[in-house]
Amino acid sequence: MDSISKQEEISVQHLSDSLWNLFIENYRSLAKGVNGLDEEKQESFTDKQYLELMIIPMIATIRALTQKFGDIQEVSDVFIEIQNRFFERYFKDSKEKESLEKLFSERYDEYIKVINDDPADSKDQFKQLFRANYFGEIKGMNDFRVMMYVFTHYLLIVKNVTEFLDAVSLKFKIV
Repeated sequence: MDSISKQEEISVQHLSDSLWNLFIENYRSLAKGVNGLDEEKQESFTDKQYLELMIIPMIATIRALTQKFGDIQEVSDVFIEIQNRFFERYFKDSKEKESLEKLFSERYDEYIKVINDDPADSKDQFKQLFRANYFGEIKGMNDFRVMMYVFTHYLLIVKNVTEFLDAVSLKFKIV
């Protein structure tokens, strides 16, 4: 009897539930950390900045999923489920949802291209891409700290989600 036949099954829905909870915690942690870096002002994030911060843990989660399982239907199903929850929770208006779907698709393509490029350059390219999307232009040293924090947090999310998926895949087969 091989190890696959001994594995219990986990549904796409159940895995999506777990990854959704991880996404929420990762997003909250990222937003809290970025907000804590801002010693000079205590302004709220702009709507655009909230979106950019939400996109980072979503991309990190998807990256971990595809690194672990490759391009299989179950990964696509989990991704679609998480993405649908994301849009339903944060964006009720259909026009707003459509706009966000387009933005997310654009950002995903931009970040994945950077991440898949030469690893020696990807760190700086990632930070520059985030800077352009989040700030528009650098206004001070605090912006550099935010860029470094977000990149480091992205790597941490990928690592933590990958470790979670490693543990899940040892015990379960996705169905």
